[in-house]
Order: sequence, then C-alpha cells, then structure tokens
Amino acid sequence: MQKVLAAIVCAAVAVASAGCNTSGTADSSSVSAGGYNPAGNMAENTGAQPGGQEDTAVNENNPAMLTVEQLLALTPQKMLSCAGYDEEKFLTPFYRSQIQYNEGFFLLENEAGGVDDVSFAFPVKKILEIRSNDLNTVYREGEDYVLNDDGTVSIPAGSAIRPLSRSEFFTTGGQWKWDTSAGTVINTTSTMYKGQYVCTYIRTDEYEGYTANACREELTAFREKTDAGEKVEILVLGDSIAAGAGRKDFDSWADMVADGISWLSGSKTELFNAAVPGIHSGEYVALIDWDPEESDNPNGVAAGILEDAKKKFSVTQERKSTADLVIIGIGGNDAGGWCGANGTAVSTYSANVEKMISYIREANPDCSILLVSCMQTNPKIVDAATGNKLAAADFGAYEAALKEIADARENVGLANVYGVERGLLERKQIEDMLGDNINHPSDYMARVYAQVILASLFDL
Repeated sequence: MQKVLAAIVCAAVAVASAGCNTSGTADSSSVSAGGYNPAGNMAENTGAQPGGQEDTAVNENNPAMLTVEQLLALTPQKMLSCAGYDEEKFLTPFYRSQIQYNEGFFLLENEAGGVDDVSFAFPVKKILEIRSNDLNTVYREGEDYVLNDDGTVSIPAGSAIRPLSRSEFFTTGGQWKWDTSAGTVINTTSTMYKGQYVCTYIRTDEYEGYTANACREELTAFREKTDAGEKVEILVLGDSIAAGAGRKDFDSWADMVADGISWLSGSKTELFNAAVPGIHSGEYVALIDWDPEESDNPNGVAAGILEDAKKKFSVTQERKSTADLVIIGIGGNDAGGWCGANGTAVSTYSANVEKMISYIREANPDCSILLVSCMQTNPKIVDAATGNKLAAADFGAYEAALKEIADARENVGLANVYGVERGLLERKQIEDMLGDNINHPSDYMARVYAQVILASLFDL
C-alpha cells in the first residue's frame, strides 16, 4: 500500500507529468447556470485580525517552477480544466501544484458601481478558465474578464460575471455589521454565493507560506489501518464548521476527507459526523460531564442548540469506542466576544480540548486523534446589538495551544488549517473564504480544509 500511496502523491505533486501538446485554452462557450437556491444557513455566532504566531510547518524544497509554455506542453488537456468534483484536482494541496484548480473569489460591487481587480493566492500567469461556483458556466476571456500584467484579474463593464450588489450586501435590521459601518450586512449562503466564482490558472511563483503539518508517524492506529488497506471508521466532533455549514454546491470538508482517505490509501471509510452547530468547547465539556440519570439536560449548554447537541452526543457515545480516527475541529464559537472580551481564554480552550481527548481515550485508548485548528472568521464583523466581536480571539494562539497538546500526547496530531489559510490571506480577501460572510467556509475554503487535513494525515 505504501507504494500505491507514494505513486499517487508523486502524481499529485507533479501534475504536469504526461506528454500532450495543447493550447491550454478552455471551452469559451457560455452555459447557463442551474437555478440552485438554497435556504441558506444562518450564522450562529459573532471579532481584529489576529497577530502573528510562529506557525508549525514552513514550506521548503518546492519543486522547480516550470514556465507556462513548458507546463502546457507537458499537461494533458483534461488536467487544464475542472468541470466537476475530482479527487486529484480538489484534494491535492494547492501548494503542490502549479495549476490552481477552482480557486474561489468573491466579488462585491464597489462604491462606483464597478468591480475592484481580483487578487489570487499567487500572481496569475495564465488563466485556464473562470467558472461559476457550481462550475456550470464558463466565462469568456476578453469579454468577461481580463488578465492584467501584475497577475490580477479585471472584470470589464458588460461582463457576464456579476458582483453581488451593495444593496444586497448591506442590509437593515440584521444581526451583524461591519465594525466601521452603520448598517448591517448579509449572513446567508443564498445571498453570498451570488458573488462567488472560481478560477483555474497557472502560477510560476513559488509558494512561500505554511504547509500542512506532517503527523502521519504520530497517528499510529490510523497509519497502520491505511497501510494495510483496512476499513477506517471516522468520528468527527466539533461545531458548525465541522458539521458542513457554509457550503453550497459541494460536499463538506469532512465528507471530502473521508473520500480522500479512500483515494489515497485504498481503505474503505465510514464517517460519523457528530459535530454540533453553535457549540463551543465549554459546552462540549458540559456534555461530557452530564449524567442523564441525575438531570434531563446538561448544565451550561445553550437552549438553542440543546436538543441537537444531545442527539449528536449520543452518536459520539455510541462510536467513541470503535472509531479508528477521531477528528476534533472546534474553536469558531470560542473565538466570539460573547465568550469573553477576547473569546474563550487560551488556557481554558486548551483544557477543554484536553478533556475532549481524555473522554475519547477512556473508551478507546488506541484510536488516533487529529486536532484541526479553526479557520479565520470574519475580523470585520461585530454583533449589531451588543458590539461583541465575531473574531475576538487570536486564532493563532488557539492553533499554538493545539500544537502543544499534540506534541505532548501520543497518537495525536494537528492539522494547521489556520496557519495555511493565513498564508492565503496575504493576497486574498477574507470574503473569498466565507460561504456566509460571517464564520463558515465557502466551498473553496472547505477544499482547503480537506487538503490540509489529508496532507497532515498522509504527509503530502
């Protein structure tokens, strides 16, 4: 199985590996998008961009960059487009490929009624295609978008690529507002995705950000199962981000991780997602401490999530002793100003996660546990009524705390999603990463989650 895995990883790292001389241009015909109109998921919670933290995995030894011409000459035509879900294109870490597949970007109408130029994770050297978020519409270069010399993209007047209008983005009477604006802003996927698009392009600049932590060696039970090609049972604990909130046209990161494990190892997977939207780490500890024989409900769990929390916790109770891999992704709600002026204190957050690990380990001493740091929620947003910051906590400090826990425990690893995302935010805007403008990942950011988690599990 190791040879199979190595072959797959090599293919993922060197996307341009087969001979096929093509022009590299995508089909420019315009296809009308399907009328998908989800009900949208409302943000459950409510903070300044965190200060720098020393991260855990700095990218080194990138393969030499090919020129655009070399890449086009070596790459099969089918690898120059991404018209649907594809494991290699969706799940290969973005920093391992010169072709950036379906990188998401959000467009908001500017004050002059136009659209600001778009900056991507890397300066764009050649656009292969720009599509609608659902991938059903392909836009025309020259008419709908123009590649600028500085690697940004302009959207000309008359383009079929339309931004979300300011009248739709800025609302009245909503729960959330920019900390610098008088009115409130949207917080639903049904509206936010009107301005979401994806671009597949070629980069020739090397990646200088953080890569995923390599923790396969630490995750003994998971490594042995996947090396042998045996079935892997996965249990996911966490909040709405782990539950899949924010997505629209594609699967949650948890589902993509389960699929990716099968793709990379040949092992069948069974996923049990017991994540609870709206929960923070202290409330999860309240569930752990709860004795149903003494009280009908746990003490300290918000009424709005109580029934769902009890239902999902019953899944955890049932599966904690049989899971081979437990993924814990919690922290988005802890970061909110309603958990304190700076969110849940780092020491408290760390202690709560430790208790979650001990709870699993008491029933299942040998299972592998992967901690997943939380993405950056929108640092511009405050609660319109209370002024509480949505992202009051330092997400980097939370990630550092998780790293300390993983380093101190056996069979525990860390997927440093926040650290990798922080590198992307050097050039991208926070709205590119959000499916609801508040605190849930867009389809694109969900893929980043899956890429970082899989790269951590398989040392990609």
